Amino acid sequence: AMENIPDTPEGIILESLLEGMAEYYSAELSQKVKRGMNESRQKGQFTGGFLLYGYKVENKRILIDEDKAKVIRYIYEQYASGVYVKDIIEELTTNGILHNGKPFAKNTVYKMLKNEKYAGIVRYKDEVFTNIYPRIISDDIFIIVRKKVEENHYGKHNPDIVYLLKNKIKCGICNSPISSETGTARDGTVRRYYKCLGKKLGSACDKTQIRKDIIEKLVIDTTLKIFNDTENILKLANLILAKNKNQLNDDSKFNILNQEKNELTKSINNLLSCMEQGIITSATKNRLEELETRLEDINKQLLLEQTKEKTQITKEDIVKYIKTALKKDCGLLIRLLIKEVILYDDKVEIYYNYIDYKRRPDGDNHQAFSFYQDTFTTIVDRKEYYKEAITMKIIVHAFI
Repeated sequence: AMENIPDTPEGIILESLLEGMAEYYSAELSQKVKRGMNESRQKGQFTGGFLLYGYKVENKRILIDEDKAKVIRYIYEQYASGVYVKDIIEELTTNGILHNGKPFAKNTVYKMLKNEKYAGIVRYKDEVFTNIYPRIISDDIFIIVRKKVEENHYGKHNPDIVYLLKNKIKCGICNSPISSETGTARDGTVRRYYKCLGKKLGSACDKTQIRKDIIEKLVIDTTLKIFNDTENILKLANLILAKNKNQLNDDSKFNILNQEKNELTKSINNLLSCMEQGIITSATKNRLEELETRLEDINKQLLLEQTKEKTQITKEDIVKYIKTALKKDCGLLIRLLIKEVILYDDKVEIYYNYIDYKRRPDGDNHQAFSFYQDTFTTIVDRKEYYKEAITMKIIVHAFI
């Protein structure tokens, strides 16, 4: 646009020549940049842009920020065990663990739960790189979490009706998720069921639906019977004692707070330098006040971490709590204890989260623990709904 091109026939040639040279320069520069970026990725180097929470960059290499990585592992482990995202955020906020000075947002946590980079995988076009982001989450945990996130939209038709086994129950015939189903009787009574999603979508699965209240009561009663056993409660108490001891020795919260304090101090010093140079606006004043307020809050939390008395809970307290707490909140019981429920027409397989170090009967090296190894039978009278009675065998497993 700024070239002095004469308005003559020769000017047409000159303009075309300049445009061609400019286009060539742009294309060649793009090619060089792409080649350099690709070489950096091949070497496992950081190529710039947004850096995920839980990592840091040193000498063009992405390294794990161990304090923040513990938060990532906690989020994944809690979600994999059935804890809701809002409850995870509430627990993190209670413990003073924030994201950019604010409580974690739901969308932020869901993006973390779906990001393959935490499993060490980076995709660029058709290429896959495993040498850029160090792994924080194991493949097993990541697969479980990815599956739960993808299935999270099932069973949300009526927010006022809680399906306790949502995202926990699968069809034993076609391996599809079991979703909610509602039917209305001739007298206007609304009845709620669990129905195979594969069958609802038109597959060849012939799994019959089951009343919501029947299957939920069956699973809850079975679980209470298992976990009310004295031997099992003592085993749980020992596991909780060990976990509590590790948490008391964990100083990750203090390190995260201290790191945030350093970042806040650095930001405040930068703003003060700008103000000393005469760069003073209402925005800088407001930002300075925000940072100072947050720094004061961080100092209080650090002081609390340094001075609070870390008490060791006793086995008696744990046993007493387990015996009373399991009966109070069925939803919490299912979320924390039950890993998966496999539903057949004649039996239900219940898999639990808690483990012991034993070899599975099939020789698999997974850690497994069967809280209740006997097979027992529960008679479920569904004659009122299906014109027949069915015997349901509950096979209790506990594999992880």
